[in-house]
Amino acid sequence: MPRYYPIHLDIEGLKCLVVGGGPVAERRVRVLIDAGGAVLVISPTLTPALKQWCANGEFEFHEREYESSVLEGFILVTAATDSRSVNKQVAQDAKAMGIRVNVADAPEEGDYVVPSVLRRGELCVSITAGGNPLLSARLTDELEARFGPEYADYVELLAQMRLYIKERTRDMAMRRIALVHLLDEESLLLASIKEGSLGIAHARAIE
Repeated sequence: MPRYYPIHLDIEGLKCLVVGGGPVAERRVRVLIDAGGAVLVISPTLTPALKQWCANGEFEFHEREYESSVLEGFILVTAATDSRSVNKQVAQDAKAMGIRVNVADAPEEGDYVVPSVLRRGELCVSITAGGNPLLSARLTDELEARFGPEYADYVELLAQMRLYIKERTRDMAMRRIALVHLLDEESLLLASIKEGSLGIAHARAIE
């Protein structure tokens, strides 16, 4: 397996193509939508979940078989059909056109892999494990226990406090000391957030 360069890419509004409409494609589509991509799915069929998301207007759907001409204009392509030959062809066509492609059933044929992802608001943790998705999923489950839903508000609070500190001192050393102190008070701030007391957490952060 390649040694991938880790990167979190802003795809807000970018055109992303998913070839396939089964369970694997469903997972890929969900990740792309959640990241703000403008998604088109090409497949003869869709899973019930994909049909519902499509009905909700979350992505565009063309009910058709794959042809190389559909790749034009896309930034990212995902090959996620149940056909090995189709997935391989999508990869070859995309690479020939200089388009980054992910191949669900043969990651080594593509340019990038889709990691297991844990999201808590602006906190995003991604894991790959050398082509072992079960290990990636298990590690992500462990991280979900470590970083509960309250971390979404905690990360947002830290972002607010970073601006608060920047407005009050230009001294980089003092800014760092203040931010480190906030991180050291993580358990106290998280306790308030878990209780639903965001105002108290904010007041404690300022204090």
